[in-house]
Order: sequence, then structure tokens, then C-alpha cells
Amino acid sequence: MAKDPDGAIPGSAPDSWGGETDWDLIRRVSGRGGDVDPEKAWLQLVERYRIPVKRLLRRLLRDDPTSDDAADEFFSYLFQKQILPKADPEQGRFRCYIQGVMKRYARSWQRATSMPRGLEDVDELDVGTDGMSGELEREEELIWAEAVLDHALERLRRESAKDAELLVRFYGIGGVKASRGDEIAKEGGRKDNAVHVAVHRARGKLRQALLAELAPMVSTPEEFEQERQFLVTRLLAAHPGLDLAPEN
Repeated sequence: MAKDPDGAIPGSAPDSWGGETDWDLIRRVSGRGGDVDPEKAWLQLVERYRIPVKRLLRRLLRDDPTSDDAADEFFSYLFQKQILPKADPEQGRFRCYIQGVMKRYARSWQRATSMPRGLEDVDELDVGTDGMSGELEREEELIWAEAVLDHALERLRRESAKDAELLVRFYGIGGVKASRGDEIAKEGGRKDNAVHVAVHRARGKLRQALLAELAPMVSTPEEFEQERQFLVTRLLAAHPGLDLAPEN
């Protein structure tokens, strides 16, 4: 198999399409993953998606005071109603699938808070967007992209906390105010060009971490390329200069 522009070989272990993907995690949660403990897989699923689920539900519920409660109940509801065993990779990318489930769940939650009969089954509700504008759809996509970026930064921190912190400060990630290169250089007693070289190198490491986070979310090289382009576009718009596209 040919290498991608970053020099990585799509499908190479441990983050490979021949290895474990998020769909594999869904199968394990559903008890269809062989000898793997479904409870352990469930905890992995919750840990991986807890943050984007909470952020998306806050937006879908328009920051309703009950939105955090809805997020806490979301995974329990998936488990109790056996929603995940119904998941099918043929339905498309996992991101699109889980966002569709959450939209239905948000509608269900809104109805439940005003109806005495309790939370409805999301499978009985329409999957449509209820006329949501393209702008709101982009907000949802950005929340997802930022969540993947958070995971990639955490992966980079385990390798080099210094590089991760430099990128957070330089690009203003996670609510941190962006700092100019000369400001960072002055604080560290370095030259401006040294800071920019360090940022360039750190950005390359983050790019690889992002690809490693992305690989388990897709099933084919084609989906991988589509999702990579999606992430690069959304993150670059949110953080000008943070270009995580492969270098020529």
C-alpha cells in the first residue's frame, strides 16, 4: 500500500483499517466482539465520546439547564435501549451516524421534559434536521472537529507536553488567548525565528497525532481522506494558521 503524503502507511498498526475501528468498538459494546469484555468496551466508548456528546447536546438543546443531565443520561439510554447493536457500518461514517442518533435523542429529551410519559424511543423519531441552517450544521461539525483535536493534543502531550503547550498558546486552542511568536520568544529568552521553527515542528507532530486519532473512526482509505479534509478545513477556519494538511 502506498504511503500518504505525511509518510505514514494507511492501514499500518496500531491505528489501521485492518485493525480496530470505532465500528469494532461498537461491536464489542454490543457483545459481538469475541472474548473482549463488553463492559470494558463500554467504558472506552464513554471516555472517547463523553466530551463531544456533552458539547453537542448543549448546542442541540440550546444551553437548556438540563443539557448536562441529558448528556449524562445519553450513554445509559444507548445501553438500555440497545441502540448500538442496531448500528451498521453500511450507514456511513461513524461521526455521521452518532450525530444523527444525538439529534434524535435531543428531540426525544425535549419532548420528555414536557410530556409525563417519559423519554421516547429515538428510533421512533424523525432523523431530519428540523430545518437547521447550514451555519448551525457547521457549528456541530466544528464541535466534533475540536473534540478530535483535543484527543490529538492529549496524545501529543504524552509524547511532548512542551510541544502541545506551545501550539495551544500560539494558536489559541481550547479558549486560550493566542500569543504572538515574539511574545513567546521574549518569555523564553529565545529568538523569534526559533519559536516559529519550533511551532512548525510541533505542528507536524500534531498532524500525525490527529491522523492517529482519525484512523479508528473510519473503515476505508477513502473515508479516511474525506474525514481528514473535513477536519483540516474546520480546524483551519477556527484557528487561522493551524494548517494540518499534509505538506508537499
